[in-house]
Amino acid sequence: AEARDAPHVRCTQLQVVHGRLTGAFESPACYGPGKVVHAERFAQQHHLDLARSFCYTDSVSDLPMLERVGRPQVVNPAPRLRRIAAARSWPTASWRAPEVARA
Repeated sequence: AEARDAPHVRCTQLQVVHGRLTGAFESPACYGPGKVVHAERFAQQHHLDLARSFCYTDSVSDLPMLERVGRPQVVNPAPRLRRIAAARSWPTASWRAPEVARA
């Protein structure tokens, strides 16, 4: 985060006991429904309205976040998420890396 000058990072936190990693993580993990918990905490701390926020994803594991925000954005989705997005009329985009010219 520091290398990218990112002021805020949300991720699953590793559990530390007596200064040592336990191999477990602090609940909730920043995955699936737990990602919504993290986002709601962040939004509350920073006075943000998730109903006016975006979530960009390609994975059905982010379905809870897509359902929570007001502006779901599905990018390069896996087949299951593509079907869900179509059924809910969510915007779907295909982002491709630019082709590199070969000498």
